[in-house]
Amino acid sequence: MTTVSRLDTLFPTLNEIPEQYRLGEPIEQRDYLVDGQLLTWNGPLATVRSPVFLAT
Repeated sequence: MTTVSRLDTLFPTLNEIPEQYRLGEPIEQRDYLVDGQLLTWNGPLATVRSPVFLAT
């Protein structure tokens, strides 16, 4: 398998992602893990953008 053909199959199309795992609305994440414990952040939040590449 060539590098180009491997890269062509590396990222899924939207239809290949099961509907229950597709991102819809933004997620507000307030829980975080420290020393094996889940803690809740009650302070201010910031918008964080993370790229998700989908093949077209």
